[in-house]
Amino acid sequence: MSTYIYTKTPVSLERLALEISLSSITVGQDTALTSLFGSQLTIGFKADLSEGEVTTLNDLVSAHTGAPLIITPPVQPVTLAVSPEPQPFALPTHRTKHNAAGWATCPAGEATVLDYQLTAERYVSGGQLIYKNIKEGDYLSAEVYDKDNLIPAPYRAASAEAHPCVAKYIIKKFIKPNDGYDTLTIETFPLNAKIPAGFYLRMTLITTAEAGDRRIAINYHLTKKL
Repeated sequence: MSTYIYTKTPVSLERLALEISLSSITVGQDTALTSLFGSQLTIGFKADLSEGEVTTLNDLVSAHTGAPLIITPPVQPVTLAVSPEPQPFALPTHRTKHNAAGWATCPAGEATVLDYQLTAERYVSGGQLIYKNIKEGDYLSAEVYDKDNLIPAPYRAASAEAHPCVAKYIIKKFIKPNDGYDTLTIETFPLNAKIPAGFYLRMTLITTAEAGDRRIAINYHLTKKL
């Protein structure tokens, strides 16, 4: 290490270090910053400077004004990303076609079927059961039913769960007992099942032997694909 001492004030250590690094002096400074004690300026290098480099250093120190080094950060271009405006409504790919089946009287100790035939292709996402005078133990099942044997016999085993039942989407569901009217909403979202025309949506209420007729109706949540 080689050290060079000067009497100099004022001094901007950052500016002087930069001026030295930009000069013809090839020997690196020993520290990132020079040190200043009062008016004494000490500059350390990793090796001795040549005679010409000493002259250059003397000239740099003499010409140094001590003005603070102002570093201007580079301007970073900013690109504003414009987000697409959110859709206020669902995309118009389907149209609501709600429909209903009922009313049906359901005697005690029996299985009462409530069928609704789809006369056109529809998508089903559940429905609302309306019921009256349900007893403890009464339950329902729901399925897609091939009542008119639309599925050819050779394809029934592969296409249906247990033909004429195509798919049973409620195997067994108890209903809350009541004395008057009440409702039960069934939602299958995000499932929105496509049902071809001609098939039936079958709801079956299985009642206990407890005396008294029950009453049921069903509102289906159906949509038509546009």
